[in-house]
Parts: sequence; structure tokens; C-alpha cells
Amino acid sequence: LVEKHLLDRNETVSSSYAASAGYVARTASDKQIVQLANFAKRLYFTSEDDHHRIASGEMIYAISKYSTDRFSAFATDFLPFVFVAKHDGHEVVKEFYQNTWDENVAGPRTVLLYVKEIVDMAQAHLDSPRWVLKHTASRAIAEVVISIESTGSEISLSNAEVIWPALDKAMGGKTWEGKEIILKAFVRFVEKGGQLWRKRTAVADSITK
Repeated sequence: LVEKHLLDRNETVSSSYAASAGYVARTASDKQIVQLANFAKRLYFTSEDDHHRIASGEMIYAISKYSTDRFSAFATDFLPFVFVAKHDGHEVVKEFYQNTWDENVAGPRTVLLYVKEIVDMAQAHLDSPRWVLKHTASRAIAEVVISIESTGSEISLSNAEVIWPALDKAMGGKTWEGKEIILKAFVRFVEKGGQLWRKRTAVADSITK
């Protein structure tokens, strides 16, 4: 019922059902929580309607706000997705996901827990025909690098191996407004990702081209 009415074109109705999803999650089974998370992801990544991405973000925020314990228990299902979606170019969509992240994450070190999940999810949409997803994915990958750098840590070999193919791909293609964040991340990767490029000649060659 929530999934059906969440997509109502009436914003008041949609918002009401998004909020109700937050309360319902308190007593939902583990399976139902995962289903809600997957529904939100499908809404976000498969619909071309901005309204659906807004509804997805509003529902996720409601779950994190009204069912915080359940949200935290399923952080692996929620947080990597929230991290990616908070880089959306649509301000309303971005706000819901940014608020969810800010209110449930202590700092940039959290990103270190989910590097592979975040990068895998973002990389899957770098070839999307929809610019909004392509740009969101690119910004998310860049922010992974910047977040790690901000902790003062070197990028571990295992994380660098995950990040580099996605970052390299995000660097390619046409220039678009805001792409400078990718270039900033590239510089940070070179500074902090030496464990990879010093050992992998092919990576070092790609960096110097």
C-alpha cells in the first residue's frame, strides 16, 4: 500500500505515505525492511520522473528519522545508496538524502566502511543514458576519494584498486558543469593512492597520460 500511494501525483498524499513508511518500519520484519530499501533504490535508479526520486528520498529520510534503530541495523542496505543519492543534481532530492546522511553518520570515516558498496553502485551508472544518474555517480565516486583524504589517511591498496577504475572512467567523456570535482578527486587520489600506482605500472601510465 505504501509503495502504491507513495507515487501519487498529489504531493501531500505522497508525503503522507512516505512518513507512514517511516513509522511502519518500526515493526516491519527484516525482509520487509530490505524490500523497502530495494524499492527506494528502484524508484531512484529506474524512473525518469523527478517526483519518483523525491519520493524515494523522502521515504528513506522518514525511515531514518522515525525508525532510527531499524535504519541503523540495516545500514549496509541504506547508507551506500544514501551516499550516492546525496550527490543528485536536483536540490530537493539532494536535500532529503543529504539530511539522512548528516543525521545518521558521525563523519567521513564512515565512508571507509562502505567504499566497495558505494563505488560498485556508482560505477554501475557511469554509462547511464540519463545524465542525472551519470553525473550523480561521478560526483559520488569523487567524494569517496575526497572523504578518505579528509581523514588524513592514505588510500589502502584494496580501496585504491576498487576506486581507480571507476575514477578513471568518471574522468573520461565530455565536460559538464561541476566536473571539476572529478579533477579534484584525481589529484587527491594521486597524492593518497600511491600504494596502488607505485606497484601497478599500468595505473601509473594511465595517470601520467
